[in-house]
Amino acid sequence: MRTVGPEELRGVIGRGRMATVYELADGRALKAYPARVKSAFVEREYAITRAVRAAGGPAWRVDEIVSCFGGLGIVGERVVGETLSARARRSLTEAGRVAAALAEANVLVARTRLPDPTIVERRWRPATYLKMGTYRRDVMVDVGLCHGDLNLSNVILRPDGELVVLDWALAFHGPVVADMCRSNRSLRKTLLRGETGRLSRLAKRAVALWHQVLVCRGMRWPMLKL
Repeated sequence: MRTVGPEELRGVIGRGRMATVYELADGRALKAYPARVKSAFVEREYAITRAVRAAGGPAWRVDEIVSCFGGLGIVGERVVGETLSARARRSLTEAGRVAAALAEANVLVARTRLPDPTIVERRWRPATYLKMGTYRRDVMVDVGLCHGDLNLSNVILRPDGELVVLDWALAFHGPVVADMCRSNRSLRKTLLRGETGRLSRLAKRAVALWHQVLVCRGMRWPMLKL
């Protein structure tokens, strides 16, 4: 395993809850984890991301695991584009486009078929994703790949319109409606944050409902009562 030193870094691209992303001198990106993050966590994310991309899913390209800053990191392509979270609050029209893009990401992930589903086996708590939801049996039995944290910050829209999904460490195999619920809560929270106008809040709730409608259409589900 090679070590990435400070001389290879050009600057910070972004910071998340668990990692910092740097631009490298060769044009790629380094997702660097602090030393407290266990190697098994990083290795799992790397393996899942590679598997999803190899299966045709919307994952970013990862190239290698490296040592950096006393911990581990993942080196891969630098994804040029904009996160859906950055676009969502520009206007109501743009929020509608974000809802459609997020729904597309939900369907793309759910339709990705991994040759070996055991790679994403992990314990997951239904209450974390399915809180306050009621679902028909034919929806709950629709199981497949779940990203586990498909929020607006983890989806990048490239200039050509392609969607790229980041941060696959929490992926699991389960009812894919779980990802839709997680995504929809992220969309609602982003759109309604700091919004006090009654009509504006109603309009943005309608945008969040539109996201649900589009996912149900894409997955050929009946409309869900959430």
